[in-house]
Amino acid sequence: VEGNNPQGGTESGAIIANSGLKIGEEITIPGEQAHAALMKLWALRIFSDIQLLIDHKAQDGVYLLIKVKEYPRFEALTIKGSDDVGEDDIRKKVNLTKGQILTPQDTSKAVASVKQLYEEEGHLLAGVTPELVAEDSSYPNRVTVKLTIDEGPSVTIDKVHVTGSTAFSEDDLKGQMDDTKEKTWWHFWSHPKFDKKKFEAD
Repeated sequence: VEGNNPQGGTESGAIIANSGLKIGEEITIPGEQAHAALMKLWALRIFSDIQLLIDHKAQDGVYLLIKVKEYPRFEALTIKGSDDVGEDDIRKKVNLTKGQILTPQDTSKAVASVKQLYEEEGHLLAGVTPELVAEDSSYPNRVTVKLTIDEGPSVTIDKVHVTGSTAFSEDDLKGQMDDTKEKTWWHFWSHPKFDKKKFEAD
């Protein structure tokens, strides 16, 4: 096995065992056994690349090389650009544990969760840019996730329209809404903020 990181817990023997390949068995390359071995290793969700190669041939057999590239492990989280939303709230949404395998799906899920938090706070136009940085050169497989947040402007309510109602007038229905109010001419200096949760409640 080549490319694994025993310090991170991915031992060569464990990788070989998980592949299902056994010394002395007959194998066709390419063939079903090789494909099955690769699928078993992909299922572990700890490698970003896996190759099964012929290292060299002997008189009565073949030496195989399992070449892997591991996903990084999460070390820390830094947040830049969060003014209207507290860092503690963002960290709860990210929900990553130090030392865990960090797949692209994990990063995407963290970004989506932070965007959802901002939507709930009225920042529907917020952008979240992730960056993975290995800050300690002696541990290149341990990365800090850096989230740069562009909060954008708060989305405010200009007008509220009601469609499809015949039993009640638009004004009557809008009057039932406690927190979703239109901008009014006598409050021209203030713009009511859009709050997704309060809108759904209304």
